[in-house]
Amino acid sequence: MQENITRLIEEVKSNTLHNKTIWWIVFSFFLFVWTVQLNPPVNTGDLHTGLWGVMLMQAKDITNNDYLGNVLYGYNRALRLTVPVIMKLLSISSTKQMYLIQLLISFIFQLLLVKLVYRINKGHLINTALFCIACTYCYFSNTATGDTFGHADTFAYLFILISIYSTQPIIVAFSLFCAIFANERTLIITVPAVWFWWFLQDQKNKKLMIYGAVPLAVIGYFIGKYTLLSLPNFKTSLPDDFSLGYLLGQHSFFSIFIFTFKGLWLFVFLLIVRLKKIPFYLIVCLVFSAAAFVVADQTRGISFLFPLFLLVLSQLNKFVDKEEISKITIYCLIACVAIPNIVFYGHYELRPSFFYIMLEKVIFIPIQDIVASLVNHP
Repeated sequence: MQENITRLIEEVKSNTLHNKTIWWIVFSFFLFVWTVQLNPPVNTGDLHTGLWGVMLMQAKDITNNDYLGNVLYGYNRALRLTVPVIMKLLSISSTKQMYLIQLLISFIFQLLLVKLVYRINKGHLINTALFCIACTYCYFSNTATGDTFGHADTFAYLFILISIYSTQPIIVAFSLFCAIFANERTLIITVPAVWFWWFLQDQKNKKLMIYGAVPLAVIGYFIGKYTLLSLPNFKTSLPDDFSLGYLLGQHSFFSIFIFTFKGLWLFVFLLIVRLKKIPFYLIVCLVFSAAAFVVADQTRGISFLFPLFLLVLSQLNKFVDKEEISKITIYCLIACVAIPNIVFYGHYELRPSFFYIMLEKVIFIPIQDIVASLVNHP
């Protein structure tokens, strides 16, 4: 009798919503669509004038970037080779094809984010859903889908996420290596957070991660970099907008951090309050994140710090009950919705949502035309 009851309970558990694969797919697709709505690809002309074309040229010959000297966004993009390699492997020949692949990659990113947060929250469905919805309002998430310009941060974000999602050292090393070559900001801003992630995890492969996989990815990057630089037709140099003036000048550190991660900071504050001290890994990661301020588009740079907030959430789940996590997650979501979606490139720039654009096209502009025609009617 006891065995039958146990078997029945197990069957019920196996049929619950959160154990069905379809739930992950449906919810992740919702997050993907919602994220696009928050950051719509309104500047479709960027597909032709942005970086996609530069990467297509790079894909023709990975070992030769001499032509970049006369191209906008030239040598400073020379070491972002992950996407050109993907283009070459998939025989991509147009920017539209690559943008469609980016949309697919961003959906996979949302899927992995949901599964990772679910694992961190120890199977708590509501906390997972609220946290992931809150992330759609943050810059690191919505820039992954709406970027028509071709910065290719989507690919870096995905590889970064894989490096903390996978438990296989070889996959972690390869993913982090690809993330660094997708965007070199990963090297300074993200690697410390990934290293501390594995340092603080309770995994059997922990030592292989912190002394093997993560250092191997970094060493592999430098070997690849200096191998390429030794080639006669491959060069690199700092971009024109790279200087200490951006770090020490007129920009507000506080506003950039707040507008990039919004309500996620509540988890950091809760961790500090509960520990009654500032964790060492938080200090180290924030210090390294200062590297994002030496270039003009600091918000994009800071966005590579997003693994730190997953790390903080995982640490909170070790000693904070689910009810307290639920409360702070609700406050986080409210804060993410309330704080404006602003991009900081040395000046404030509002990013309208798709909902507003539809209102403008369907209601505001037609009403304005009707009023104008009535006023001008003889």
